[in-house]
Amino acid sequence: MYLNLPKLVTPHCDAETLATALQDLKYKTVTLADLTLAEMKFVIKEYKKLLGTGVYGLYLQLIEIPRVAHLASY
Repeated sequence: MYLNLPKLVTPHCDAETLATALQDLKYKTVTLADLTLAEMKFVIKEYKKLLGTGVYGLYLQLIEIPRVAHLASY
């Protein structure tokens, strides 16, 4: 549940909304969805090639987690 944002419809919308917010702050983003493990590994490897020396990259994987996942009994 988002505390300071309106409820978003799907993880795809979440990713696009986050990407847009980061782009508004002048960050470059790449947004992909529903990749296989092999595709994820390939994209991360290729993405690393785009980074210059001394540049940091961020890989963020948005996932759905049940609200009770933090409880010890879960």
